Amino acid sequence: MYQALAIALSVSLLAALIVFGIVIILGRRLTGRKREDIVPSGNIGEDNCYQRISSSAPKGSRIVRNCYLPCPKSETTEVDIIMVAPHGIFVFEVKYMSGMIYGREGDRKWKQEQIYERSRRAKSFYNPLMQNGTHIKRIRRILGNNTIPIFNIVVFSDRAVIKNVSFSDHDSIVVNERFIDRAIRQFSRFEYLNRGEIERIAMTLENYSDPSEEVKRRHMDQVYRKRRRNRY
Repeated sequence: MYQALAIALSVSLLAALIVFGIVIILGRRLTGRKREDIVPSGNIGEDNCYQRISSSAPKGSRIVRNCYLPCPKSETTEVDIIMVAPHGIFVFEVKYMSGMIYGREGDRKWKQEQIYERSRRAKSFYNPLMQNGTHIKRIRRILGNNTIPIFNIVVFSDRAVIKNVSFSDHDSIVVNERFIDRAIRQFSRFEYLNRGEIERIAMTLENYSDPSEEVKRRHMDQVYRKRRRNRY
């Protein structure tokens, strides 16, 4: 009986040690991340960029958020932030990511590299200039106008380091969020739209900025399917 009790105690002690070891390892992995690698994402990042855009917007501008624009095959594409200004239409794609960012204008995939205390991780993501280029095509189709200047602006978190990112299109730019005001000024040299035109364009785009929950659900399903296809 004593031998059985001793074996039971040994097994319990071993199990406790294993659990303790797992907790220690997980704790080190979590606390081993550098503080600058832990950044807010999603809506928080878009909200931060929206505030900066609002404070830098030229007089008379209108800003529209989260437009779900129709695409072929009954699909949609979501545009983070659109600013309609006297100087044209500014289309912002927000990528609230940290780490090193690498990519070229013609590459379908860009790379994000994050360096932790004991490891380095890299993952690819769809070229945001191309992604925003699709947004711009949909906007032009909806407006039925190919003459209005539309600017392709990709914004990364201030905790991202834009390393080797190259592009040649004069209507495109990739910046950290702290340089949003510079990007807007860069494309604000000439005026093309009057107050009435700005209002009409903004109202047209606003028709797509408050979709039903069903539209949002279908869009998320579509995004999930595409990510799964790209994974395999």
